[in-house]
Amino acid sequence: MAVRFAGASLGAIAGGVLIGVTGGLAAPLVGAGVSGVLGFLGIGGSVLGLLASGLAGSSVVCAALFGAYGAREMKQMVERHMREVKDLEVLNVGFSAGKEKLGVMLCVSGWINEPEDVTAPWRVLDETNDDIFALQWVSS
Repeated sequence: MAVRFAGASLGAIAGGVLIGVTGGLAAPLVGAGVSGVLGFLGIGGSVLGLLASGLAGSSVVCAALFGAYGAREMKQMVERHMREVKDLEVLNVGFSAGKEKLGVMLCVSGWINEPEDVTAPWRVLDETNDDIFALQWVSS
């Protein structure tokens, strides 16, 4: 199946989820840090200080902020590294022989001299219980 390269969007989604989960887990530490700084400045007990501490300690707020930042950074990184990729294709290595399996293995080849080099290194994996696919891309 040939698909147009949409790596930046997929990278943004993956980065947002991964960094967002990390932010949600770090929320208690972030809240404690904000509370400590506000207490040092003398506004920890005020309404503004309590509101800021509560928001900083919220897992939902931290996950959203970390996730938005992670999505933006991952999108920029994928665009920077994959700027020259024009098209990609996922090729079936050819072992499933019509059998549907639960596991899927996506293999990425290194140095390619001929078109067969995309799938040839992965033919040794025919004993696995996965459907095996190889990634082929075209750059400028």
